[in-house]
Amino acid sequence: QCGVNLSVDEYYTNEEFSEIFKKHQDRYDVIVFSNLMNKSIENKIADNNSTLSDVAKGYYPYFRDYYFQHNYPKNVVFFSHALMGFMYNPAVMQITPGEDIFDIFKSAKNNYVVVVDDPAEIRSLLTLGYKTSGQVWPKNTYDSEGMVELNYNNFKRVSQNTNIFTTNDYNQIYKLNNFAMSFMWSGDSILYIQQSHKPYKFILDPKLSYICTDLLAQIKNSQPASCVAHVLESPKVMAYVENSTYYFSPYFQDSVDD
Repeated sequence: QCGVNLSVDEYYTNEEFSEIFKKHQDRYDVIVFSNLMNKSIENKIADNNSTLSDVAKGYYPYFRDYYFQHNYPKNVVFFSHALMGFMYNPAVMQITPGEDIFDIFKSAKNNYVVVVDDPAEIRSLLTLGYKTSGQVWPKNTYDSEGMVELNYNNFKRVSQNTNIFTTNDYNQIYKLNNFAMSFMWSGDSILYIQQSHKPYKFILDPKLSYICTDLLAQIKNSQPASCVAHVLESPKVMAYVENSTYYFSPYFQDSVDD
């Protein structure tokens, strides 16, 4: 559609993205990245007279309002959204909405627990868990940004005696009878449950779940870059992303039945 040759580089964690972009940022015309990384690179992706932000006027009302409230540069738009939550094996454990994070891990006992291999997501989980636990923690539990320090003691206090895996490659672990739960993105959970036909459940917890957003930025101020960015952000392509990955499109159409 744009008459270009397209080369794509993938990454698997926010930290890996940060390293690649830091070393090779001049290589890229368009990037997709987590909103958790936005502050660390915003000065490197400054507005370049792009008209990309015009697409946000067509977003689903919630996402449209959320986008314009945050004053993103005109060359940065939403790509897809997921919800962080727990996929669990009801044959091994149960999770009740609003349950304390320490009780959730305690319920898993010594069974296998998978935590998504992304330090930023783990730190967000720990921070929400500590702050909603009702307990008073020492000041040095938190860093200068008010986030829980991601260290062994804090992680072990939450995970207790469970057998923890930090990985993005879940399939082999999920086949085991003593798999208990995983903290992961909703899209991955739904896709895995569908493909594996396992009786697992995914739960959004009012204390510990949150929206995880991927952003798309047009880096180069060129016609080919603009064309590709607009195509990727089009309702047609975003509908394909939503229907194949179960990550929500910003044009979301109330299409979730269950």
